[in-house]
Amino acid sequence: MTLILPLSLCAAPENLLDQDWEWFCPGTGTLKRLPSGTYEYSRNDAKYPLYNRKGVPVVPGKRYCVKLEIGKLDAGQRVSLVLGFPGNKGRKPDYLYGSFKKDSATTEIVFTADPNDKVVRIHVNLKQGRLEIKKIEITEVKPYSPTACYAPGSFSADEVEQIRKGLPEKIRSIEQRIETVSGKLASAPGTDAFFRERVAKRLEIARRLVEYVKWERKLDTTDSILFAQRAVDDFELLSRYFDNEFALNVERSRAKEEVWSIRDFGAKGDGIADDSPAFQQALEKAKKHRGFLKLRVPRGRYRLAGMMSIK
Repeated sequence: MTLILPLSLCAAPENLLDQDWEWFCPGTGTLKRLPSGTYEYSRNDAKYPLYNRKGVPVVPGKRYCVKLEIGKLDAGQRVSLVLGFPGNKGRKPDYLYGSFKKDSATTEIVFTADPNDKVVRIHVNLKQGRLEIKKIEITEVKPYSPTACYAPGSFSADEVEQIRKGLPEKIRSIEQRIETVSGKLASAPGTDAFFRERVAKRLEIARRLVEYVKWERKLDTTDSILFAQRAVDDFELLSRYFDNEFALNVERSRAKEEVWSIRDFGAKGDGIADDSPAFQQALEKAKKHRGFLKLRVPRGRYRLAGMMSIK
């Protein structure tokens, strides 16, 4: 078999093929440099992979990513990336493996160095055939650092200060609005339990929201002040919801609510008859109905064999 390492494609400093990591081909393999600047790796057995005998130093506790990018690969052949940790015999797992997905030219392995890890040894495992390698690299994975909410950098100090000064009044306004909604709920006409439950749940959300605004204001950082303002904006949406919900409840209480049964439209609910026409007829009639209505579906097994639609 033959393995070609194109050094001409590996000029980047982070490419390990371009550095002196003593790539080694044990057994019957041979490694020689061609006039084209590539390395040709040949061997008569598939027992040992190509690897860097020295290993790459790692720091315990740090997170690393080892990436292998390949070029041409003989049809029907498979290649994999394997990491070993010499000098750390008790390591679990002792080897890490990375394979290529279909039509992908890149694979990578991300790992955190164990307390006893000193170096990582990189193996390129090719069962047989010929492979072109474009790049082998190892990079340290930096910890995730989330960006600040509301992009504080886009707000001037004067704008943030103006928001900060306005928060106390906005908090008082929200609290007054919550009390007003609570009073309206207590005296709302009608006995619609579903309506009362909906409003009560959203009132609880509003109370938690105002506590969140107070907490962010107390932190008093640029980011927390902007978080608080965002929560105030969210409450405005809730406030409009309350207005619409109460207006709808008043209209509902004044209108006569009709109750229909799907059985009135011919549905059987026996699991045998096709009840699709009955449901379609009910939908068509409901579309023309003025006012509030409920369509009851008594207990049963309703077979819907056809399609239903409403325009």
